[in-house]
Amino acid sequence: MKYMAIVVFFILAGCASVPAPQLAFIEVDGSTITYKGDIQSGDLIRIKSAINNESANPKLFRVSSGGGSIEEGIKIGRWIKNNKLNVEVVGGCLSSCANYIFTAGNKKILHKDSVLVWHGGAQQPGLKQQAEQAGAVDKWHQWQKAEADFFSLINVNSFISVCGQYTKEYQSHYNDGEATVLAYVKSIIGTMPVGFDYNLEDLKLFGIDNVALPDGEWGWRQYSNNHANLNVTRYRVQKSDNGQLSCV
Repeated sequence: MKYMAIVVFFILAGCASVPAPQLAFIEVDGSTITYKGDIQSGDLIRIKSAINNESANPKLFRVSSGGGSIEEGIKIGRWIKNNKLNVEVVGGCLSSCANYIFTAGNKKILHKDSVLVWHGGAQQPGLKQQAEQAGAVDKWHQWQKAEADFFSLINVNSFISVCGQYTKEYQSHYNDGEATVLAYVKSIIGTMPVGFDYNLEDLKLFGIDNVALPDGEWGWRQYSNNHANLNVTRYRVQKSDNGQLSCV
C-alpha cells in the first residue's frame, strides 16, 4: 500500500511523466527558443547551453509540452519571467507546462489550435493525505513553498492550477477527495477528464493578461486535430464579493 501511495503522489500530484521520457527537443534560432517534449531535470541548463552556443539573445519561448517535472517547470518559468520572454504555445501545453511556463510569459501567444490543460498543483485536494501515506510530507511542503513563491513572482493566482478540482463534478471521480489509481487509469483511457481549462475572460481573473491571438481567435476544441478527443472540462470562474475565486 505504501508503494501504491508513493506512485499516486508522484504521478497524480506531481504531474510527472512515467516512464522517463526522451529528452525534449531544444533549438535556438535567432531570438526564438523552440522547446518540444516533456519537462525533465536539467532542461534549463540545456536551454542556457543552447543559447550560449548560438550567442543568441532570445525573446520568444516556443513550447509544445505535455508537462513533466514540477521543479524544473518552476525553474524554467522563473527564468522566462526574469528574462521577460514571450511564450508561444504550438500544439499543446499541459500540466506543468500550463502551470509554470505558459503563465510566466511576458506575452502569451495562442494560436487557434493551441491547447492548454491544467490538472493539479500543490493546493489540490487530497494531496496532504497522499503525501502522508507516501512519507513525502517534506517534499510536499517544499513544493507548496516553491509554487507559492513562483506565482507571487509572476503575479498570477496559484488557484489557476487546481480550481477545477474543487468542483463537485471533478471530485465525483475521486474517493473522498483523494486521487486513486483507478481515477488515474480512467484518465488515461479517456473515461474521466484528464484536466480542465478556462476561456480567455476567466484566465484574466487569475491574472493572465497580455494574451495575443495571431489567428484572431482561440478554440482548440474546434481546430486541433491532434487533441480533438482529449477529455478536458471547461470550467467557468466566479469571483465573490471578497475576491475569492471558484469554478463552476
